[in-house]
Amino acid sequence: MTRNNLCNSIIVYGSWAPGGVNHHLVNGLPGEWRKGQILTNSGSSGDNLFPGEHKSIEAWILKFSDYNAEMFSPEWEKQQLSLFERWEELDRKMGAKMSRSQTSWWPELDETVRGQHGQQVVNIYLPMKNYPYLKDVLDSPHPSDENDVGKLWKQQLRGDKKYDSSVYIGLIKDATLEECIAYFVQLPKITPFLQRLMRFYTDMASDSGYLLRQDGDAFHLYALPKTEHQITATEAEKLVKKDIEQKTVILERKGDKFEGKLLRSVNYKVEKIPNEEQDFEGASGVLIEFNEWIEDSIELNHHWEYCLSEACYGIGANYVISQYLMAHLYPINFDFNLPYQLWKGGWEYGIYEKTCFISKLQ
Repeated sequence: MTRNNLCNSIIVYGSWAPGGVNHHLVNGLPGEWRKGQILTNSGSSGDNLFPGEHKSIEAWILKFSDYNAEMFSPEWEKQQLSLFERWEELDRKMGAKMSRSQTSWWPELDETVRGQHGQQVVNIYLPMKNYPYLKDVLDSPHPSDENDVGKLWKQQLRGDKKYDSSVYIGLIKDATLEECIAYFVQLPKITPFLQRLMRFYTDMASDSGYLLRQDGDAFHLYALPKTEHQITATEAEKLVKKDIEQKTVILERKGDKFEGKLLRSVNYKVEKIPNEEQDFEGASGVLIEFNEWIEDSIELNHHWEYCLSEACYGIGANYVISQYLMAHLYPINFDFNLPYQLWKGGWEYGIYEKTCFISKLQ
């Protein structure tokens, strides 16, 4: 859950409502207060709200009257910045014991029916002690920083902010190796990752030092194998067979003898992978489930590891690269270098029915 810093309305209740002792904290906001209701737990009273929807209590809503620009217009860009700063200031005013979330509000005399009777879902401040999950609410990047992913990473490592992992999808692919080392070198137990990352940059970086390259007028959004690393079909088939074999062995050691037998029975063909939906039955389904099992087995114990995993996936929008770089976090005896060498050589594979198709990357 991420804080919504672009919301243009606020809900207040209890002592923050008009006439309450804490209303001065929000009284300067531009707009008109409207009386209505929100749903909460039956044990809630005054400022002491609890999670639930057992009863309706009085609550007021205010829409900021100074934010009405058309979305994506030049004026809207200015309002984004102003809205962000307004919410940051309100966060400070409300104090560390309150956390900003969102909830539904309805006009005073209407039924509290989802999607009906004037329902609005906007920002509200709730007592942290009663909503412990709000301690994990993620921050939103400042509008002036949202495209500077390196700056966001540094803010997070310092403990100033905590952003959603998706923010970092371009952290590595848009950086040089030197920048990446500066980003990651102080992280705990990071040496195996850095060693693989250095090899990856040696393999894939362009003369500019970046992973993404431009061919004439075409700019690639993801890292692509270099033509100089291209391997032959015979070499690709050998790698595929080794990869299928190691997956088969793991299945058999897990006790999945039948699934292992299905993988051993496939035929190999150097041919373009069929452009059709894979069958989840037979060897095709075994391969799909195995690949999902491997990815799910990664042991991520810290938020920064989730963010780093996202950055690795963002390099090429595939798990081959991310698994190769983060191999030390997978608690299984698997050679992630095999699928990486296949990708580096410009090939991929997929199983359809009883045939393993080995094809050049498209």
